[in-house]
Amino acid sequence: MSQLGEHFGSDDRSRHSEWLQHQQWFIKARRDHERKEEAADNLQDDILALAAEVILATEIQIEEFKVKLDAYDEATIIALMENQEQLDAINAQLLSMLERAYVMDDGRRVFKTEDGTQVFDEFANEVTCDELDFDLISPDSPTWEQRLELLGKPSHLTWR
Repeated sequence: MSQLGEHFGSDDRSRHSEWLQHQQWFIKARRDHERKEEAADNLQDDILALAAEVILATEIQIEEFKVKLDAYDEATIIALMENQEQLDAINAQLLSMLERAYVMDDGRRVFKTEDGTQVFDEFANEVTCDELDFDLISPDSPTWEQRLELLGKPSHLTWR
């Protein structure tokens, strides 16, 4: 009987040992599972934080771009206004020049070259001495070269 008791006693110890091993395995498996879940949660938190930073950076970049666009808009408007002022000034000078130019019988305004050898009308058509006596044009009248200069064209080039 003592053998039987020893047999069952050792069997009981063996079962107890197996049960402890199973318990330890389950505890380890649960800890591993919890660590994996925590790591996944941390990864998800990191991804969300990165996404938030990217979105924030993108919003900041969009705002910076809008500021740049506003600055370009403002600079463009200022440049257009300055150009309009310059254009208005040139137009006023052109009108003044046309008012002081010699007017032919047919209504064309004409301009004599500084050397007095040629005359051109306001449309850059050459006027011949058969059409007009060049001496009728006052020396105080604006010259063809002055007109070209006002229009921004070199005087040594033809109008067209």
